[in-house]
Amino acid sequence: MQRSPGKSFDKPCLICSEDRWTEDAHFPSRKYRGGVEIIALCPTHHRLLDSGRLSDWEFMEICKKKFSHLEIASAEKFVAWAHENGYPYSYADIQAKTIAKEYAGARQISYRIENQTKA
Repeated sequence: MQRSPGKSFDKPCLICSEDRWTEDAHFPSRKYRGGVEIIALCPTHHRLLDSGRLSDWEFMEICKKKFSHLEIASAEKFVAWAHENGYPYSYADIQAKTIAKEYAGARQISYRIENQTKA
């Protein structure tokens, strides 16, 4: 099996610990904007990060496991730090995200992503 650049089998996802397939995600700043910090994420969490749809708990997992030296105690402050360092979404942007949108006459439920704590 050939590996694609940026794909890995040896580092688990920083958020969910999935280790079958992970990707190098540039965070807080994207690669094309000069980002050099890399975190390992499963494809699902990589997409959620890139679209600004991670929950508070998920952001805090990244903070605790990769950026613990910052000593930030809340997701709001962590996202504010990330936004100041190149992450394209502010905390307000993330809180305003919806899961589904209405499509041309189709009735679909739309709701905000609720943050949850993991026991």
